[in-house]
Amino acid sequence: MRRAESLTGNSGRQRLLERDVELDHISSVLDLAADGEGAALLIQGPAGVGKTELLQHACALARDRGMNVLSGRGHHLERDFPYGVVRQLLESSLVRAVQASPELLHGSAGMALSALSADPMVNLGSGGHPEHFEAVSYAALHGLYWFCSNLSELAPLLIGVDDSQWADVPSQRFLLYMARRLDNLPIVIVLTHRQGEGSAELVEELASESSIQMLRPRPLGQDSVAKMLDSWLSEPPADAFVSSCHWATGGNPFMLRELLLGLKERRLKPTGENANRISELRLPSVSKSVMKRLKQLPENAIELAGALALLGSGNSLQDAARLAGLDPADAVGAVDHLVAMDILKPGPTLEFVHPIVSAAVYDQVPPGHRRLQQGNAARFLAQDDAAVDRIAGHLLEAEPLGDSWAVEVLRDAAGQAIARGVPQSAVAYLRRALLEPPPKSVRSEVLFELGEAEVALDPALAVDHLTHALDLSIDPSKRATICLTLLRALMQVGRVEDAVGEVKKCIAALGEDDAELALRLEAELISALRQGLATSPLADESIERWKGRVDGRTPSERLMLTHLAAQSALRGRDADTVAGLAQQALGNGQLLSDQSSASSLYYLPVYQLICADRFELAEAQLDQAAGDARTRGSPLGFTMVSAFRSYLAFARGNMGDAEAEARSAINGAERLGWTYGLPIALDGLISALAVQGSFEETEELLLKYGMAGALPDTVPSRLLLCSRGHIRLAQSRNQEALDDFLELTRREEQSGPANLFLTPYRSLAALATFRLGEPEPACRMIDECLVAARTWGAPRIVAMTLRSAAAIKGGEHGLDLLSEAVALMDESQALLVQAQCQVDYGAALRRAGKRNESFAPLRRGLEIAYRCQAKPLIQQAREELMVLGARPRRGAISGIDSLTASERRVAQMAAEGMPNRAIAQALFVTNRTVEVHLTHAYQKLGIRSRDGLGVAMSRA
Repeated sequence: MRRAESLTGNSGRQRLLERDVELDHISSVLDLAADGEGAALLIQGPAGVGKTELLQHACALARDRGMNVLSGRGHHLERDFPYGVVRQLLESSLVRAVQASPELLHGSAGMALSALSADPMVNLGSGGHPEHFEAVSYAALHGLYWFCSNLSELAPLLIGVDDSQWADVPSQRFLLYMARRLDNLPIVIVLTHRQGEGSAELVEELASESSIQMLRPRPLGQDSVAKMLDSWLSEPPADAFVSSCHWATGGNPFMLRELLLGLKERRLKPTGENANRISELRLPSVSKSVMKRLKQLPENAIELAGALALLGSGNSLQDAARLAGLDPADAVGAVDHLVAMDILKPGPTLEFVHPIVSAAVYDQVPPGHRRLQQGNAARFLAQDDAAVDRIAGHLLEAEPLGDSWAVEVLRDAAGQAIARGVPQSAVAYLRRALLEPPPKSVRSEVLFELGEAEVALDPALAVDHLTHALDLSIDPSKRATICLTLLRALMQVGRVEDAVGEVKKCIAALGEDDAELALRLEAELISALRQGLATSPLADESIERWKGRVDGRTPSERLMLTHLAAQSALRGRDADTVAGLAQQALGNGQLLSDQSSASSLYYLPVYQLICADRFELAEAQLDQAAGDARTRGSPLGFTMVSAFRSYLAFARGNMGDAEAEARSAINGAERLGWTYGLPIALDGLISALAVQGSFEETEELLLKYGMAGALPDTVPSRLLLCSRGHIRLAQSRNQEALDDFLELTRREEQSGPANLFLTPYRSLAALATFRLGEPEPACRMIDECLVAARTWGAPRIVAMTLRSAAAIKGGEHGLDLLSEAVALMDESQALLVQAQCQVDYGAALRRAGKRNESFAPLRRGLEIAYRCQAKPLIQQAREELMVLGARPRRGAISGIDSLTASERRVAQMAAEGMPNRAIAQALFVTNRTVEVHLTHAYQKLGIRSRDGLGVAMSRA
C-alpha cells in the first residue's frame, strides 16, 4: 500500500513516513465510499502532529481512486465570513452546475445556491424572528446536502477541511449536517482539528455521534524520525543522533522540522558524537524560530510575508505585493527568499508551509500596523470587486477611522449575512460599523439593522439598540418599521405591553400618508399581545375598531382578518361566520404569499377551518403551504405544515396520517430547536397514539419532553394541556384529567380562551366531574357546553359534546342525545367521532334492553373504528357485540393496517410515482430512511418492488 508523503524538505523531494495505523485507517474509510457507504473521520490533536499531512494523504489517495476531492481550510481571520469554507469546497462546482449541469441543482439541491447568493430564500418579513433565520439557514444546509448527494452520483466524493476549528459557524453546521446523513452515500468527510484553538463545538458534537470515526495521530516513531533526518541532512544520521532528536521533539513532526532547520543553520553533523549536543540545544518556540529566519531575509521579503499573513487564504501575488508596497519584480524575488527559508511552500500558489508558521508571521506584525494594513487590504480588495463579505472580514480587524465607505461595506455584508440566515456574522459586522462610527445621518439605520439581527441572538440587547434607533429616527415610516421589529424583540423578553404607547404614537404619526403600514403595525401589535389564539383586552380593543372595515385587499387587511376570525371564534360566534372570515383572510393563496409557510400567522385561519369542519378547504390550504415549503426549502414551513396536517388528519379520524405528520413535525421542531412550537407537534402525536391505545408511549413522550407536569402558559402549551387531560380521562385517571381542565379554565379566565373547539375540553371537564361523583355540577357544566356547541354549530364538535352529555344524563335522555349525535354525524368526514357515537349509541341501546336495535350501530361503529385504527374503541365494540352473541372479526395483523405511520406515508408517496430522492427531499430525510421504510412496507404488504405498491395501497 502507498504510504503518506512527508513534509517538504529544502530539496523539495518527498519521502514516505511510516504511520501504518493512521494510514490504514484512512484507507479503510475511503474503502467505505467505494462500497457506496459514507463515513466521516475527525483527525484531532495538538499543533504539529501531522494532521494536515494525513489529510493531504487522504486527498491524494482519493484522487488515485477516481474520487472527486473538494478541499478547504479554516482561517482565524475568516470566522465571520458566512459559508467561507463552503465556498472553498463547493463554489466552483456550483458555478459549473449552473452553467453546464443544471440537473445537479434539481429539487432541493437548488437551495444550495443560497449559501453563495445574497438573495433571501424565505420571505423573512423577519424583523429578527429566530425561526425565520433558522429556516433560511436550514434551507441552505438541506440544499447543500442534496447538491453533494447529486455530485456523489457522478463519482464518490471526499470533502476535506483542514483546521476545522477556524471554520465559520455556517460551514461548521454544514459539515455536521452532512456527517450525520452519510448513510448509503459514497461520500467521505475528513476534518482536522487543532486542540486548544478556535471553536470546540463542532468537535464536541461530532465526538458525540457514534457514526463519526476519530483519529488521533501518534508521534513519529524513531524509524520515521530517521527517514526525515536523512531527507533533510547531507549524510545519514547516527542512531544515537536519531534517538536524541526523537527525545527532544517527542516525535512531533512540526517540532522535528523546526529542530532540523536549527541544525542546518548550525551546520551540526548528525554524528554520534553530536547526539549529546541535541539535549543542550533549546528548541525555540515557533514564533522565535520563524522570526529568526525572517530576520535573515531582505526587508521586502519580510513585508511580503506579513502581507500574505494579513490577507488570509486565497492570496494572489498581485494582492500581496500591492499591500506590501512592492513592485512585481521585487515581489517575485521576495517569494524566492521565503521559499528558500522554508516559510512558503514551493509551487504556483502562495501558501505558508504550515498554518502555525502563518500564525507566527501574523503575530510578528505590530498590532497598530496590522490594523492599518487590514484597512488597506479592504480597500485593495474593493478595487478588485472582491466579495463584500471578504472585504468586511478585513474591516473587522482594521482601525476605525470614521470612514463612511467602511460603514456601507459592513452594512452590505450584514445584509447578505441576514439574507443567508447568519445573524451572528451580521451582528459582528454591524457592531464594528458602530465603532467606525457611522455618520449621524445613518446611525439610526445601523442601530436598527443591528437590533434586527440581535433579536435572534440577544433580544434584551436588541431592545436597547432598537429603542435607541427609534429615539434617533424622525421619519414616520422608518419609525414605524423600527417599531415593528422592537415589538418582536419585546415579545421575546415578555415585555410587549411596554411598546403599546410607542406603537400608537407611530400609527398616529403615519396618519393617512401610509395607511397600509399603519394597519400592519396595529395588526402586528395585536399578534404580539395575543401571541397566538389567546385574547388580550388591549388587542381586542384594537380589533373591534376594524370590524366591517377590512375586506382582505392588502396584506395588512388580510392579517387583520385573521385576528377578526380568531376573535369571533373565541367570543362564541358560529362556525359559518368564523369560516367565512378565515377564508377571506386566506385570500385564495394571498395570505400564504404575504406570510410564507414558515409563519405561524398563516395557520390561524387554517386552524379555524379545521375547527369549523371545513376539511376540504383546510386540506387545500395546507397542500399549498406544503408546496411553498418545498419550493423555499423551508424546514420550518415543512414542520408547521406537518403539525397542522396532523390536526386535520386527527379531526377526520385518520390516525395513521395524524401520527406520521406529527412525528415529522416533532423531528423538524427538534432539528430547528423550535421549542415554542414543540407542544403543538407533541399534542398531535399523543392524541393520535391515545386513540390507537398506545398510552404507555404517550406517557413516555410527555416525560421525554418535560411536559408531564406543570406547563408554561403559552398557546401551544394550552393545546397540549387540553389533550393531556383528554388522554388521562380516557385512562380513567379522572382527578388528573380534571386538574388539567381546571388549570386550563383558570388560564382562560385570566387571559381568554386559546383552544377554540378542536377539543371541547369543558364538556370533558364536566364528564370528569361526573365520574368523580359530582353529578349536579357536571349537569350544569354540560348544559352550558351544549349551548356553546350548538351555537358553534360544526357537527363534529356538537356530536362530541352530545356524547359527554349522554354519559352524564343517562337513561332515555342520554339515548336521545346519542341518537341526535349519530344522525348529525351520518354524512360527516369526522370518522372517529362518527365511530364513537355509533358505538356509544349501540351500547346504550343494549343496556336499555333494545338488543335488536343495538347490532347495527355497533357493527357500523366497529367497521369505522377499524378504519381509524382506534384500538380501544374496537375492543369496546367487540365486547359489546360478543355480549349480544355476535362473533365480530378480528383486527388486521398484516397488510396495510400493519404498516407504521411513517412506512404508510412513504409507501403512499412511492405508489403515486415519486422517486426515492424526491420523497426524501419532500420529507427532509435521507435516501436511506426512505429505502428502509419501503423495504419494510414491501415485506408487510407481501410484494417485492414498487410495481405492486399501486394496487396494495389502493386498498386503503
